[in-house]
Amino acid sequence: MDAQAVNQSSVSFVSSVRRFFYTEELPYGLAIIRIGLPLILLCVVIPRWSHAREFYSTDGATAPMALNYGMQDFLPEPSGTVAVAMMTGLIFCLVASSIGWHTRIALAGSWGLYTYLNMLDYLSTLTKYSVISSHVLLLLLLSNCGAIWSVDRLRSRSRNDSRGENPSGGRSSRAAAWPRRLIQLFIGIVYFGAAFTKMHIVGFLSGDQIRFWLLTNMNGPKPLGEWLAMYPELIITMSHVALIWQVLFLFLCWRGRMRGVMLVVGGLFHLSTIWLLGLAIFPPIMLLTYFAWLHETDVRRIQFHFRSLVTGTNRNGFGSAAERIHALSRRLRGFAPKIPLPSALLFSLGLVASVAAGLEIEYHMDPYGHRRPAGPYALQPIPETRVSELFAKPDRMRDEDKFFALEMGTETLGGVVVHRRDTYEPGSQVIAQCALVPPHEDMWVECRLSDSYGRQLHVFGQAVTRDMLRVNFTFQLPHDLESGDYRLTIRCNSNDMLSRNIRVDSPTSVVLSN
Repeated sequence: MDAQAVNQSSVSFVSSVRRFFYTEELPYGLAIIRIGLPLILLCVVIPRWSHAREFYSTDGATAPMALNYGMQDFLPEPSGTVAVAMMTGLIFCLVASSIGWHTRIALAGSWGLYTYLNMLDYLSTLTKYSVISSHVLLLLLLSNCGAIWSVDRLRSRSRNDSRGENPSGGRSSRAAAWPRRLIQLFIGIVYFGAAFTKMHIVGFLSGDQIRFWLLTNMNGPKPLGEWLAMYPELIITMSHVALIWQVLFLFLCWRGRMRGVMLVVGGLFHLSTIWLLGLAIFPPIMLLTYFAWLHETDVRRIQFHFRSLVTGTNRNGFGSAAERIHALSRRLRGFAPKIPLPSALLFSLGLVASVAAGLEIEYHMDPYGHRRPAGPYALQPIPETRVSELFAKPDRMRDEDKFFALEMGTETLGGVVVHRRDTYEPGSQVIAQCALVPPHEDMWVECRLSDSYGRQLHVFGQAVTRDMLRVNFTFQLPHDLESGDYRLTIRCNSNDMLSRNIRVDSPTSVVLSN
């Protein structure tokens, strides 16, 4: 009986796995990703096109990824003309992939050229979003994403109309779900691996890493970065929530209400990185991959609610709009047979013409000045003063550059002062937290309390090791301390680094300072 139960359980598991990967469906989600991903990549490919000779060819300065692993000639480096042709062909293939024209061939060209060029320039082109995009393009190539919402679909229906055929609702468009499932697993594993990486970074959970990032212009402008940097408790909370979400995403994103929760939290997370961290390309790509969770039943449910809403408010308007859309689609389907050339030949001619046009435009741009009357551009020698600066011994980091901020409060959360205040009562506890800027050496840091006349009242000192990102000075104000203004000063190597004014007052008359 036990053996029979185990056998039935294994059969049930295999059946579930088979249904999970091989259930046939219409590729709505993959079609949306196919349309959007090439358009996003064009935003970074087109600006780099004019620098193709510099980044990806022997005429410039390539930085192959394989050099990091000791492989000198892992990928052949093309000449300048070939690099420009490859970039132009990549642009053509991305456009063709987006509109679904010979989708599989276009996706094969997009994936091959994009991955190849990324591997030739790991200094700027190869990034986290480019690696994710390469994997998604490969899975789209293996899918049937061009079966709907594409030029290929219009051509197929036009051929059927010309033959008088009327096939049933897209049976040939249905395909196994495993490419979509692999994209889902890929995104979940990326989040899971990112979470384990963050667990080993001390500065992430404490909020220091994000806080320094918010205050810089790295990656781009941050409209809300400086504002959020003033609330370290909020940064710590968001960091822990993001870590927990990344760990649980792979296990809870599949079905039911938790699927919606995981996707909504992920969407808010990636949208916030646009305004908080200055990211521009990575968030749209990740949000686009969420359409891999769009199932055929979800589309039908959306269509039903949309039709109910529109027909309930303006039935005639919806009907006329639907008729116009249907007429437009029939007009587009009738356009393909009027082209005198076969579609495959037209695709090939378009690719060749695009590459030829790109080469001609780059030839007239003459980025290196080979055809100038004055001759090619020449590298200008670096001034001697600059050479001396580059080869000089590094200057010792100034003490004032090692100290970032001084925060006052009474409570901490995750090692960071959260209940910040400048007014205290006699006998209350004070936490003075000094944030440090890495890297720094082992130091002796003092915190001095003085009155408004500059008279020193108390001195607190402690050793700060090189791995510390902050140091806390916790002390209690004397009960007999007179009301008035006082000053806390952080000192290192007998020099004042940071200071803050505080107000000590009785409970009956609290006056805020600063």
